[in-house]
Amino acid sequence: MSDTHPRAQHHPSPCSTAIIGVNVLHQSNHNQAVSDISFKIQPVDKKPRKKGPQRGARFKYDPIIEAFLESEHSLVRVEGTGREAYYLYTQLRRALERRDINDVAVSVRNKEVYLEKT
Repeated sequence: MSDTHPRAQHHPSPCSTAIIGVNVLHQSNHNQAVSDISFKIQPVDKKPRKKGPQRGARFKYDPIIEAFLESEHSLVRVEGTGREAYYLYTQLRRALERRDINDVAVSVRNKEVYLEKT
């Protein structure tokens, strides 16, 4: 670290609790100073947990697949999600793969998403 940034403070102990401060001067192609960035890095034991709603065992698009599997239909068009067709296609395909469901196909035709029992 001290080779690339001569002003960086190097602490040899990886378990050190000291804060490492660096002041980096960025230069443009014409060797003119563009910006001066100061920052600190501090070693931690582990990352904190994410804040927000807890994820359950169910995923957002699983109810669509469950409703289709419980239906008596072999082919349905999925509507009303407010999502672009190819985004919805990708999410449903991932949900099918995650749940290891091999007898349902998802496809897009004319910007509409279809589920089909195979």
